[in-house]
Amino acid sequence: MQKLLVTFILTASLAQAQEFNSIRMVSDQQVWGFTRGGAYFSEDAAQTWKQVTPAFTEQVTALQGFALDAKHAWLTGQGDGKVLLAFTQDAGQNWTQLKLYEQGQGAWVQFRDPQNGFAVIGMDAGMSHQAFILLKTSNGGVTWQKVNSSKNDYFKTPELQGGNLPDICCITDALFVNDKTVLVTGGYTPIEKPYFFRSNNGGKTFVAASSILPLNATERKSFSRLEIPYAKGDVVLVVGTFSTPEQPSVLVTFLSQDGGKSWVRGEKLNPRSQPQRTQVLFTDAKNGFTWLGGKLYKTSTAGQTWHEIKVPFENAAGFKQITFADPRNGMALLDTSLWITGNGGESWQEIKR
Repeated sequence: MQKLLVTFILTASLAQAQEFNSIRMVSDQQVWGFTRGGAYFSEDAAQTWKQVTPAFTEQVTALQGFALDAKHAWLTGQGDGKVLLAFTQDAGQNWTQLKLYEQGQGAWVQFRDPQNGFAVIGMDAGMSHQAFILLKTSNGGVTWQKVNSSKNDYFKTPELQGGNLPDICCITDALFVNDKTVLVTGGYTPIEKPYFFRSNNGGKTFVAASSILPLNATERKSFSRLEIPYAKGDVVLVVGTFSTPEQPSVLVTFLSQDGGKSWVRGEKLNPRSQPQRTQVLFTDAKNGFTWLGGKLYKTSTAGQTWHEIKVPFENAAGFKQITFADPRNGMALLDTSLWITGNGGESWQEIKR
């Protein structure tokens, strides 16, 4: 493990901000931005940016970033066949670098609090499959423990082999409910079947768990993508996007208040439009947003009901991402523009370049 300084700190123009792959708003003023080459931080609601990229000790490519709050962020990257990780606990002023895994084809991380997170290490990949290794940490990323790895079955079957997770693309999320219970979600690219697994022994072995979700017959035979946008204690939200040739882009939220043992189904959200990039996020156990079918929707009932919010960038080409720090303050990132709201999406202002 090595302590790193930032490469340099400078004010970045908004033109550079348009090159962001992702952004994360963590307060009404503080925003993180990530490109494939670095990390940026703003303390004035994206009017100006400081570049806070760590000075890696070797050449690193394919950077991916995740920010939890104003102080904590993590970067993964590829360096000489290894997967490297850098993390900061002071808004990018200082970074710690370590080798996340001896080999791999990139990685991404996610944290639900400053200490507990997971990493997905990409291994062998091909058309509609992605072998991976699942790691977890309980000390902010200082040390990591292998949890499980995918079984190299390619297109043979999406069923589990010996308790290993399948490598048919792709895993989207993992939740360590406690020391024993682990939930994993994803989406099968070539197969019409839900990707939802549960472990009762800390991730050593998994079993298929989609049968406990209150899915209807059509959803169980749809192309689907499941993810876990919110979890705290025993409260867990799983969101599924389902599509068939006749019915694209249908979204359903499932709420559990007992750590995933039982689930309550929310309202089916159907924008009746062609499939487009879909994103779901929750700022707390009740308030969430989704970009679905080129439109923005909001819930204050944990996904039990949704209502549409009219936005000036509806159906805009080049939509990348929405991010909300809380139910009121959010941003939208497009290829050529950046928008901000301070009233829950009811009105938006474009941040001029």
